[in-house]
Order: sequence, then structure tokens, then C-alpha cells
Amino acid sequence: MKRVVIAAVLVLAALSMFLWLLFRTPYPQQPKFGFTGNWRSTDVFGFEERPLPPAAQVWQDYGA
Repeated sequence: MKRVVIAAVLVLAALSMFLWLLFRTPYPQQPKFGFTGNWRSTDVFGFEERPLPPAAQVWQDYGA
């Protein structure tokens, strides 16, 4: 009787491990590097459009 119970427990444990490996949820896909979003910022009242500065001003700020 004890051997039957032990064998049944071992079979159920092996079956549950097999089912876990078969139906487990893998880790989510990792995000890709680089800019993938929208440059517009979201505000309470919607999107806030910000114009890009002129190229000459960008180079002046970069050189400072």
C-alpha cells in the first residue's frame, strides 16, 4: 500500500513538473535600445507641441 502511494505521488510530481514546463509563462521580451517613443510630451490637456530650436542655436549650446 505504501509503495502504491509513493509511486502515485512521484508520478503526479513528475506530471506537474512536465505541465509546468509546457505551460509556464516565459519572461517578457526585453525592450530594444534607442528612442522608440514620441517626442511630444503628454500634458493634462493633451499633447504639448514644442518646436525644435534652430540648428545654429543648438551648435552654440553644444559649444558652451
